[in-house]
Amino acid sequence: MPAIILQHAGLKAQWLCHGHPSDSVNFTTTYLSQLEIKYFLFHLLRALDSLHSHGIMHRDIKPRNILITRTTEELYSPNNEVESHARTQPSLMLIDFGLADFYLLGQSYNVRVASRHYKAPELLINFEFYDFSLDLWSVGCILAGLLLRREPFFRG
Repeated sequence: MPAIILQHAGLKAQWLCHGHPSDSVNFTTTYLSQLEIKYFLFHLLRALDSLHSHGIMHRDIKPRNILITRTTEELYSPNNEVESHARTQPSLMLIDFGLADFYLLGQSYNVRVASRHYKAPELLINFEFYDFSLDLWSVGCILAGLLLRREPFFRG
């Protein structure tokens, strides 16, 4: 079975969503700032552009499949020793390609993909000839949830 092995996301990696206020002592740090939302959504769209330009549909874009690092962290070498340099910019990593597939014009695809809260309308009406727009609908749902501080935005 083919597998994709990605680098470790880091010790401070978290899902791209607001934390619950009870999860943190400092209520204001659980929410992403407007600048962070812009930064991470830009990088998410860049990641999807790269996938789509290679003909790949992710088909399961959701906050739990996007790992972000908001703060500076130390990088670890393969032998678990701390390296001398640190990551200075926030980072984003798109994960879980278990439902990904290559797009071929005119091919029908399974409509039982994507998570309920981020499922595009074409999947809800069992339209099997969808394309990359499926991923962009999910990004829109994530953006709405981040801006309105309601996770998930659609309850499904």
